[in-house]
Amino acid sequence: MILPIMIFAYSINDIIIAYETGKYADAVKIGEDIIDKIGKDIVTEDEVNIRTYIAFSYVALGNSKKAQLNFEYILNLNPNYDLKEEFVSPKIIEVFKDAQDKVRLLINESPDYYFFKRDRFDSRFSKSNLIIKSLIIPGWGQMDRGENSKAFTIGTVFFVSVAAGISSYFLMNEASNNYQNASNTEDATLLYNRYNNYSKLNRVLFDFSISTYIFNILDILWTR
Repeated sequence: MILPIMIFAYSINDIIIAYETGKYADAVKIGEDIIDKIGKDIVTEDEVNIRTYIAFSYVALGNSKKAQLNFEYILNLNPNYDLKEEFVSPKIIEVFKDAQDKVRLLINESPDYYFFKRDRFDSRFSKSNLIIKSLIIPGWGQMDRGENSKAFTIGTVFFVSVAAGISSYFLMNEASNNYQNASNTEDATLLYNRYNNYSKLNRVLFDFSISTYIFNILDILWTR
């Protein structure tokens, strides 16, 4: 056990130095690498300290969602965790309060599922879980990850394009029937052009829906 402790002691110093010197991206990378490397063998107090610096760094980088997720994880590990407002910036306090509110809401809604059970917390926010949710409802994975604006955009674009695609499909079929029943060449030409336009629109909307759905999955895979 000596080697991991020595590696950890060295790395936590790197996190502190990186954060205090304004190298916030480095602090995040170092902290996340430590957690990935040590895994579930990491001491809870150590993980809380590491995630604190990760959360602080994400706030500094302007990524409040990931900062909030780390604060939620910290509260899952230590329900008594708190920040002193006189020593922490108002922006960090604001993100932390949002995390507290979300954790309280989740605990109230489903205490048996969420209440300080690390394995279930890991499972809920694992990529496989988020991918399954995004496969079922585009944007659900992003929503669960805390990216509400992105989730709303993906969901809205997908369902609007699907609804518009269904409408254009029926209009295309109606135009096709009218074209086939045209009584003269002039009407046939006009109705064929209408059918052709609806057909093209339907194809564009179909492709757009599929592209949005695929992006929704890839976004979960690509984003840490």
